[in-house]
Amino acid sequence: MALYTQLDKKKLQQISHDYQLGLITDFEPLSGGSENSNYLVVTEKGKFVLTICEQKSVVEAKELAMILTHLDKHQFSTSKILKNSKNHAITCLGTKPLMVKKFLEGTVTEDLSEQHLCLLGIELGKLHQIETPKQIKQTTCYDRAQFTEVALYAPTSSFNDWLKTMYEDLGSICHQRCTGSQIHVIESKGMKIPQKTLWHHTEER
Repeated sequence: MALYTQLDKKKLQQISHDYQLGLITDFEPLSGGSENSNYLVVTEKGKFVLTICEQKSVVEAKELAMILTHLDKHQFSTSKILKNSKNHAITCLGTKPLMVKKFLEGTVTEDLSEQHLCLLGIELGKLHQIETPKQIKQTTCYDRAQFTEVALYAPTSSFNDWLKTMYEDLGSICHQRCTGSQIHVIESKGMKIPQKTLWHHTEER
C-alpha cells in the first residue's frame, strides 16, 4: 500500500518519548493493508508498531482501542495497545488518530495448512466465548455492505481485488435471509493470518 503519512526519525522519537518507549535504534515503514500508515519502531525497550489511522475518526479509533484492550484483558491473543504519558490510548498526529501497539513476532501465512486451520479454529472459539462490550456498535466498517468503499481510496490495491472476490463468493453462498457479515482477523500464537475470514450471519427471527 502507499505510505500516506511520512514520518522522519525526529518525529517518531517525539512519539516514542510520549509513549515512554525509549530511544529509537531503528525504524521502517510496514507494507500490507490499505487503510493505515504503519511504522515498525525498534527501541531499547523492544519492538513497537505505530499506526496512523488514515480513514478512522478519533471516535472510531478509540472504539478499536477499547475492543483490543477488552480482548487483551480476557487473555485473547491480539494486538496490545499501549498508553501514553497521559494514560491515553489514542493521540492525534494533526487530525489523524494515532495508536501504538506492541509488535507481534511471526510470519505472514498465505496458504494455511491443516494445522494452521486447527489453530485458527481454536482461537475463533476463544473469541466467541468473550462477552461483547455493551458499548460496541452493532455495525462496523468491516460489514459486507462497506466492501465497496475500499474502491474509493484504494481502487488498484490487491486488497480491493480480494474484497470483490469475497463479495461475489458471499453472494453465492449466503442465504437470502442473512442480514450481515463480518470479518474476523486473528493474530495467534506468533502466526499472523492476513485477511483470512470467518463469515457469520444472523437470520431474521
